[in-house]
Amino acid sequence: MTTPFLFGYGSILWRQDFLPVSIRPAMLAGYQRALAQRSTDHRGTEARPGIVATLLHAPDHQVVGRLFEVSKIDFDRVFTALNHREKNGYHLIDVDVAVGSEIVPARTYIAPPCNPWYLGQQPIQDLASVIMNAKGPSGSNLDYVLQLFAESLALGHVDQELSDLMTHLLSYDTVVARANMLGIQCPDSQGC
Repeated sequence: MTTPFLFGYGSILWRQDFLPVSIRPAMLAGYQRALAQRSTDHRGTEARPGIVATLLHAPDHQVVGRLFEVSKIDFDRVFTALNHREKNGYHLIDVDVAVGSEIVPARTYIAPPCNPWYLGQQPIQDLASVIMNAKGPSGSNLDYVLQLFAESLALGHVDQELSDLMTHLLSYDTVVARANMLGIQCPDSQGC
């Protein structure tokens, strides 16, 4: 068994599909979260892919997320299930994350630019258009982005790309209504 810790920065923040032993805020240096991965299996379909987060190497950046401790008894089952869940271009890698002043070895899923579903960084208008229209077995792409924003707010750190995207999306009345329906607190200037 390798490290029992999983660093979550995307949907694992709100949907682990396992009962963690512990959950702590954590920070991963040298990466940035980017909405740059097509989702054909969760937040979109083959015909209309959604867009989800991955990590990109970025020496001067950091990603704030959560560190989930996986029980030793459940370790093999949890990672087998997560490997299946993250099959759309993601690979499990070892990372070191900061939890306060402590450095903890962990694992996380990353979709590298060489995978066939990598989209790369796109203009906000293009991202918004996809997000507003994509839906898959795990729900709408909009709900994914709204939940990612809510989790980022709860962690006290919203990435600039996500902040800019939310500002753009919240110009749509339907997005404001959906955020309110989900109980997601939006920036005050957006009237949520």
